[in-house]
Amino acid sequence: MLVDLVKRVNEGVSKLNIEKALPAFVGEWLRARPNAKAEIAKTVPEKNESARQAVLDGAIVAMAKGALARIKKIPEMTSVMLERLQARDTEPAVRCALASILAYVVQPRDLIPDDAPGGYGFLDDAVMVHAGYLDVHALHDSEDAKPHEDYLRFLAGFMPREATAALQQTVQSLEMSLAFYRKLPADMLDATTQVIIANPLLPVNGGGAGFKSSSVLLASKVTPTYTAPTPKVERAARNGRK
Repeated sequence: MLVDLVKRVNEGVSKLNIEKALPAFVGEWLRARPNAKAEIAKTVPEKNESARQAVLDGAIVAMAKGALARIKKIPEMTSVMLERLQARDTEPAVRCALASILAYVVQPRDLIPDDAPGGYGFLDDAVMVHAGYLDVHALHDSEDAKPHEDYLRFLAGFMPREATAALQQTVQSLEMSLAFYRKLPADMLDATTQVIIANPLLPVNGGGAGFKSSSVLLASKVTPTYTAPTPKVERAARNGRK
């Protein structure tokens, strides 16, 4: 069941057209984080108010496009996870961690419902997937870790503030989870993994928001941060208003 649900999510993400989704995504983002525009404005150096506003608007568009581009990577990244999950030589602890991450991704009503406009509903799933790539070492070489940490911080800046704390509680540290899993017997891990694969939507621990069979915890590294627009972002912003 997990495999079929992941494929269904990937189909939905693949259908997203960034240009068409952009207005709705920006609307959801600024509604969820009403102070975001003011926070970004602090990084815009233009002194002339009209020019500054144009750069700000362009920067918002460029940042939203960047977030949607990372969301569009979900199918590629989850496909790698599925391959590792299904591979016989994958360590049992890693398989269990991967199953947990993917089970979160397929939740239709997780921290941000998947049907939120403009692809915004896949934002928390993108955070989970990038967290998995960062902390499940079997998925990358050590030199590949830094970009995923940067992407994680970037994406967290689009999350609703009230959901950020919940996501931190839901995800926490995958690396710590792996360390715990590795202390468990392989047959227990295999049995747990099979339960998650067969019933990825099954609530556990009494149910409640964030407590699904997929519950893993996100470390403080997802604390939202905004950085000053890079020259590339500033150029995109200026081109956007021409």
